[in-house]
Amino acid sequence: MSNKYWRVFLGIGLLLFGAVALLQATNVIDIQGKMWGFFFAGLFLLGGVIFLSVLASDRNQWWAAIPGFTLLGLGVLVGSSLVNEHLAPFGATFLFLGISLAFWVIYFLQREHWWALIPAGVLLSLAAVTGYSQVEESMAIGKFFNGGGVFLLGLGLTFALVAILHGKKNGTTWAWIPGGILIVLGFIAGLEGTELGKFVLPAGLVIAGIFLIGREFAKKGTADE
Repeated sequence: MSNKYWRVFLGIGLLLFGAVALLQATNVIDIQGKMWGFFFAGLFLLGGVIFLSVLASDRNQWWAAIPGFTLLGLGVLVGSSLVNEHLAPFGATFLFLGISLAFWVIYFLQREHWWALIPAGVLLSLAAVTGYSQVEESMAIGKFFNGGGVFLLGLGLTFALVAILHGKKNGTTWAWIPGGILIVLGFIAGLEGTELGKFVLPAGLVIAGIFLIGREFAKKGTADE
């Protein structure tokens, strides 16, 4: 789709939203009920498809992935709750997944944009923690790992991925520092107060202590030789 046409469709979408908002404000129409919900869901999905068609026609237009997948996420957010009310609590999860997917696509299309890994991982972590919070109680998994640690682990793994994939090529080995710290904090926060944490955290401290002592003696033995 050429630049001219996607702007036309975007303009039509904005006109529709503006017209509906004005009619609602003047009490001409009442935006309630499933019909309007499906209308807006369809509008969001259509907008997402239009932007993604821009990306499909020219991979250099990578920016189109951001509004494209964001609109798809909004469409799924609105539509899923109408199709099945049990999916309503996962609306934020769908939205974060959609936006995260946009940055993953940008990275895989344009590998030089390594920075896209950071928002992709952060948003995926937000999707994970919002989804985890919805199933934590129902599946009784909270006694093994707290939801608070999920986000920190996700952030840590994101920085670790940046270091692994682009550490030498783009000089991002610094990402190991925040990555390692966040992963450790994530495990501590996730296991704090849980049944599993009663054993894992003390055992981890013992192992860390043995490692530090052993390393010091190893250095001393090497120096004596």
